[in-house]
Amino acid sequence: MSDKDRVRAMIKTAGFEHVEVEDLPAPHRSSGFEEYWNLQSEIAGPLAVMLRELSPDERDRVRETVRGSVEAFQTDEGLTLPGMAIVAAAR
Repeated sequence: MSDKDRVRAMIKTAGFEHVEVEDLPAPHRSSGFEEYWNLQSEIAGPLAVMLRELSPDERDRVRETVRGSVEAFQTDEGLTLPGMAIVAAAR
């Protein structure tokens, strides 16, 4: 559901009119990497399942790879990762 045209078409197919679909910035904020990692690794659905199946060494390597990937989004206020949501309204 990341394609606005597809979302619009699905809503119209469902019988709605006057369909409006827009991007809405939806950044993910946490106090820092530890909070982010705990959330992602414990409750983030398929990712949490995959991580539980790894050995401790493999989990540590994934964790450090992710830490390096999000490092650029760390500020004095915490970690803010960019995100986008598609929102729709119709009648």
